[in-house]
Amino acid sequence: MESVVKSAFRAPVKQLQCCISADFPKDKDCQALVGCVKSPAEQNQRIQGKKSKRDVDYAQRKAERAAIRTHIREKYQLPKNKVDKKQLEAIAGKVKMLQAHVAVDPAVVQHKPSTEYATLDVYNPFDNQRPPPPYQPQPGAQPTPPVTKVPQPPASAMQPHKKPSPPESKNYGSYGTQQHWESTAAPATAELLKRQEELNRKAEELDRRERELQNAALGNAAIRQNNWPPLPSFCPVKPCFYQDIPVEIPMEFQKTVSSMYYLWMASTVTLFLNFLASLAWFCVDTTAGSGFGLSILWVLLFTPCSFLCWYRPMYKAFRSDSSFNFFVFFFIFFVQDIVYVLQAIGIPGSGFSGWIASLTVLRKNQAAAVIMILVAVFFTVVAVLGIIMLKRIHSMYRRTGASFQKAQEEFATGVFSNQAVRTAAANVATGAAGSAFRAQ
Repeated sequence: MESVVKSAFRAPVKQLQCCISADFPKDKDCQALVGCVKSPAEQNQRIQGKKSKRDVDYAQRKAERAAIRTHIREKYQLPKNKVDKKQLEAIAGKVKMLQAHVAVDPAVVQHKPSTEYATLDVYNPFDNQRPPPPYQPQPGAQPTPPVTKVPQPPASAMQPHKKPSPPESKNYGSYGTQQHWESTAAPATAELLKRQEELNRKAEELDRRERELQNAALGNAAIRQNNWPPLPSFCPVKPCFYQDIPVEIPMEFQKTVSSMYYLWMASTVTLFLNFLASLAWFCVDTTAGSGFGLSILWVLLFTPCSFLCWYRPMYKAFRSDSSFNFFVFFFIFFVQDIVYVLQAIGIPGSGFSGWIASLTVLRKNQAAAVIMILVAVFFTVVAVLGIIMLKRIHSMYRRTGASFQKAQEEFATGVFSNQAVRTAAANVATGAAGSAFRAQ
């Protein structure tokens, strides 16, 4: 009876001791009953270990594919690829599955002749060391009946007509067959290599986006740090925005967003060249000081304002399919296109080295006029590209099914969900209620 009572109460008592103990016991039973609580540092270390292991696996797979491509390139004397060399150097040339892949590669397997059967592939007429192999019939085949000699008529009585013999085949054995196969397989192999490289680039892009999404889900703030403008680390001013087109923008809109980014960069460079052209004009004609001052103002004003007022709304619109940001972009970029046209026209005294200002300076100094004409050409190209991109984005926006009502709903939702706006509204309501109470 005593043993029965001990066995019945042993496990609850041990569990109670493990729960009320100040430190974790070393007993295996207690460790099974009470889970070990890990600190955030240990959890982060475990996550980083999994990520490093996954990166090593990715590098191993890429190196295996690079080793196979390198082997095929060396066999068919194709140009080498620097990307494959870097992938092999990333793991110090240690590829585990290379021999297995090479063993089953049909381009590597060579024909091995056998002496068990007589074919032209086995017989080499230039080899004097051994005679040609004798003919051996296959097992199960019917024996050939003996040939009986038939008396032939005299040669003078029967003279056949001479006919031209057909051209002899150029394929005399495995060497010609192999040469023909290599000549036809080399273009196909090159095409396959191009497709493989394209698939590898897409796989790398998908892996990168997958890692970005996983890191964002884990809440890793280091990955979401601002990266634009790309300033050096020693600069006291840090980046203000996070921008990653391949990660944040859908694949069907990445080309459009990249084109708009390049258009913004082209307009910025053109404004800087306009500043140099205005400086050259000011050196030739000292009365053009107002235009030179305005060119400095346009560089300092249009560069940040264009990025904030129309490029960032366009980026956010394609990133989150926001109708409100689309409407903001259309309104501001339409005004920007008008400014591009005015810049190309080049009204004298406006600070823009357009066509009118360039032709005016051409009468006074040809060197300064050439610089200004070059800037006018850049202004014209930027204006034309701006109009084309505005029309293209508007057509893409109409195909998405967005509307002005949806933009109003997004604006109302964004305003009321903003904590600063809600706090300001609450303060205003509190102040109004307090003033009304005092008035009574």
